[in-house]
Amino acid sequence: GILDCFRFSALFCGRNSAMFLLQELIAKIRVLPRFFSQPRSVSVANAIREKYIGKLFPNVGICVSMFDIVAMGESAIHPGDGGAYIRTKFRLIIFRPFDGEVLVGKILAMSPRGIQVSLRFFEDILIPSDLLQNPSTFDAEHGSWMWNFQGTPFPYVEGDEIRFRVQSVVFNQQAKPQTKKLVAPLDKDKEREKAKEREKAGGATAGEDEGPKELDVEQLLAADEQRRLLVDESAPLEELRIPMLILASVAADGLGM
Repeated sequence: GILDCFRFSALFCGRNSAMFLLQELIAKIRVLPRFFSQPRSVSVANAIREKYIGKLFPNVGICVSMFDIVAMGESAIHPGDGGAYIRTKFRLIIFRPFDGEVLVGKILAMSPRGIQVSLRFFEDILIPSDLLQNPSTFDAEHGSWMWNFQGTPFPYVEGDEIRFRVQSVVFNQQAKPQTKKLVAPLDKDKEREKAKEREKAGGATAGEDEGPKELDVEQLLAADEQRRLLVDESAPLEELRIPMLILASVAADGLGM
């Protein structure tokens, strides 16, 4: 399978460094005819970014960037397809924090269920109410949590930084694992237009790539809607079908606000 092509190594790049992995992949990259005038390395790199950034690999993590191109083979054109197929070895930067890792994000939303945290490029992070600093209470009127420390209230405020520890990374095998633009807001009209263009082009050629496949537009929109429900208690977490969910804790010294 495709996962057999992966080789992992830690990529250290700043405060939240160990949550990234460097992952090598070999795949046939399709370059459209309108990009033939570009240098081959540029057109291939752009095609890799378009195809993989924002994609989630099951039980591995989500791609956030292309690191580099290691090697490229000869170009091949398939009958009935004007695109060029180039067997390419390249490396991707994968977001996958390990259990127990301490990260810093910003408070995105709150509810009685807990606190949702954003890392800007990833927002499916939940600190459940039972893993908040103790004792903490939820203010329903203001929709926010309050930590009571020795009689002094310290409110959690949306947009503030919060330091948390990863408890577990949960992959939902029943959810579609290859989600495009997993954390970016979707432009519905733009996505539908792109889907129509792919359909007119005849779609992907069988065997053109060993990598993740595109999601149906309606599935993309459904996934976007599901993420807004992360802190909504009326929607059980197991029913949200979030492809990759990080459960976190601030119930320890040195964590929290």
